[in-house]
Amino acid sequence: MSLTKKIIAKSPILEWFEARSNAGIDKIISNANQHFATANSLQRGETLKSTNIGLIKAAAVYGLLKHIGYINGDRNWIANTYASKYIQKDKFDYWFTGIFTKSMSEEAIQCLIAGAGDISYRIGREHNFLKDISQHIVDNKDIFSATSNQRWAKTWKNILEDTQLLVGYLPRCYKWEPRTLPVISPTFELSNQTGGADADLIIGDSVVSVVPGREFTLTNLYELLAYTLLDTDDTYSIKKLIWLFPLRQTAVVVECNKLFHNIQRTREEFREMVEANYQVDEFNSSTDSFDTLKYSSQK
Repeated sequence: MSLTKKIIAKSPILEWFEARSNAGIDKIISNANQHFATANSLQRGETLKSTNIGLIKAAAVYGLLKHIGYINGDRNWIANTYASKYIQKDKFDYWFTGIFTKSMSEEAIQCLIAGAGDISYRIGREHNFLKDISQHIVDNKDIFSATSNQRWAKTWKNILEDTQLLVGYLPRCYKWEPRTLPVISPTFELSNQTGGADADLIIGDSVVSVVPGREFTLTNLYELLAYTLLDTDDTYSIKKLIWLFPLRQTAVVVECNKLFHNIQRTREEFREMVEANYQVDEFNSSTDSFDTLKYSSQK
């Protein structure tokens, strides 16, 4: 069971957080949702049409990775990711190393290939999105012309449009400083006891989550709190928790020093709970435990 599922379901991790819930936690949630009502709030009624949130979120994470790569002047933004490991096995590599996107539709297709490649690498089989677009490459050569294929467009129209929304709004959510090296799918010392827990990204001193929804929830909060506490030896020097809400065109940012009186002591308490309730072998499988990957090709 993944870390997110543990937070949603009744589990020792959720119980640990609930036992420490207080008015401050409630205030973080309410303040965030009040912020949505006043700052860059959703006015035009955009909403996600597809139920395939996993693929759309994965594509958006790679869209953010690409955005940070361009800020850093690194065009090889996909290097050394799970997506690149899978894409290099097939016929997609050219569409990242030799092609620049010219529209949001093309950008979304590229990010969807990356997101589907990431998922394929993790589960050990080709994602349906890649199967469909592979056939289009065989027939038509140009990967971006898939949108003109009626059958393909009918199947993937909602997912493509949802991805365009998320990826298009990501740059408006938060201003990133140059030369901040992202770590994609960062894992932590206790990850192999908590479902192979890997966050979306760590960028600089911030652990970052891309949220496809519109509301800030306790699950959102607990998820990044858990990643921060799993970093028991402070490998990433996490100072901020950042949730990006593309549909709201804004971010929720919480600083660690506002959350913890003594973060290292809290990490030790969290470790004790994890070690008392979860065994390494319970999650130590090829699909649940992943290594940490830094995307940048720059040394």
